Amino acid sequence: MKANGHWMTPVSGPLGVGFPDLVLARERVIFAELKAEGASLRPSQRAVRESLLRAGAEYYVWRPSDLSAVLDVLR
Repeated sequence: MKANGHWMTPVSGPLGVGFPDLVLARERVIFAELKAEGASLRPSQRAVRESLLRAGAEYYVWRPSDLSAVLDVLR
């Protein structure tokens, strides 16, 4: 969803604010935050990342320049 020129992921609940853009599930579950080059995680995104990592989740921050690494992870 695009609002005010920014993409927003519509998620509600305790992890709603800062929840990763993608949740990919097949043989495993991957959480991925998509960022523009040079952009950093907002505090709410860092908090969700830390919660997911503490729970043992596989979490990534991906930028356009990470395409080859993304493809490696998804293979």
